[in-house]
Amino acid sequence: MADDVYLIPAGEVEIAVSPLRQASAAINATGAAALREALLRGTPAPEPIGELASILSEPCAEPAIPTGAARPPFLGLIPTRDCNMGCRYCDFDAGRNGRDMDVELVCAALGGYARHVSAIGGESLSLHFFGGEPFVRFDLVELAVHRLRYLGQKHGLPTHVETTTNGMFGGATLAFVEDFFDTVVLSLDGQAQDHDPHRPLRGGAGSFDRVWTTAQALARSPVGLCVRCCVSAANVGRMPQIAEWLCCGLHPESVAFEAMKPSPQSVAAGLLPPDPLLFARGFLAARRIARDAGVECVYGALTPPDGRPRHTFCPAGRDTFIVAPDWSVRSCYLRKDDWTAAGLDMRVGRVEEGGDLRIDPEAVRRLREAVADRARCRRCFCRWSCTGGCVVTETPPGHGAHYTDYCRQTRLIQVCALLEDMGMDGHADALLQDGHAVARLWEHADDRLAAERLE
Repeated sequence: MADDVYLIPAGEVEIAVSPLRQASAAINATGAAALREALLRGTPAPEPIGELASILSEPCAEPAIPTGAARPPFLGLIPTRDCNMGCRYCDFDAGRNGRDMDVELVCAALGGYARHVSAIGGESLSLHFFGGEPFVRFDLVELAVHRLRYLGQKHGLPTHVETTTNGMFGGATLAFVEDFFDTVVLSLDGQAQDHDPHRPLRGGAGSFDRVWTTAQALARSPVGLCVRCCVSAANVGRMPQIAEWLCCGLHPESVAFEAMKPSPQSVAAGLLPPDPLLFARGFLAARRIARDAGVECVYGALTPPDGRPRHTFCPAGRDTFIVAPDWSVRSCYLRKDDWTAAGLDMRVGRVEEGGDLRIDPEAVRRLREAVADRARCRRCFCRWSCTGGCVVTETPPGHGAHYTDYCRQTRLIQVCALLEDMGMDGHADALLQDGHAVARLWEHADDRLAAERLE
């Protein structure tokens, strides 16, 4: 029997799940005992446990680590690390982040990317902007978008343009975004009472009114609007209300909730990460509200809609090309100081002044393998959905074996999502309110059924 059969305590039931087989079932204690006997000792089991045991015994294979030439899902550009806001949890301090991109770099990076995609037989050109706040250098963004459209026509490839932004723009910039962008990921942490304590302007004034005006304009436009909501201890209790307000006021394509990562800035501001149990409760309640409104509610570590297993859901390890102002190509939009402090090197090459991308195949291979096997994750049933989260902040080299708060909230959210997908909302609600059952899930050291053979 492969390691990819997990048996997880979920309150009054246990969940048998095999992510690689895309199979799951909730069973009672008697059924769980019969399944253990059938899979570990080959003992015949009564139906329907026998049928479940047969499904879980089918051969399966782990997703292969990619090989060969890098196949970037998109090109990321960091026009600047500067920002026009003073978010209290953000450590992208604009005063220390170095120079902006050169015009020559923008053109060289896009040209090299287009040639690379054409050479590997890629099907589209996709451009993502990161920051700082990209629109602080609107001139570079405008240049890059028009250059991408030209290159798409030249190579006969469709284009896609996406950005993450704080929404502090209007006028000509807003009109340009509405005309030329496909997707906007907008940072909006709730209503004014939730947003302004997190995301003030420099000097301390609130930013909500301007951001909300931008959000409403984008919601009326053809742009695909995705709202990213950062959750701290201050707004975790309002996640359902935030979801309802966003769905009613904007009806975006998706709402993503992310737990705040502590930073020196957040600590100095007195902002704390959310309690993992409160975050899980809030997310699952928000997810139901969004589902009823026809809006996707996103938590990055959940099993993707297609159910397919994956090695990672972040740019690192997916061959992503992200170009920084220093002409380096890396697979992470975090600052170099962040990943070097974690013992990682996210660089995969450089942009040549002549317009070629010099990509190091060994660096690409190293990152592919780094995300594919994270020690803490081998025993967890979320291995093929969460994939260990961010390799910089959650599972860097030498990461410990114990579950973190990120692991705890992810495990609880994933279990409840499995129950809800089986129509067992009541069981999910009961689990969320049962402190003993939550603790048992969080302390379950090894979810693999095969591990019980060694006990």
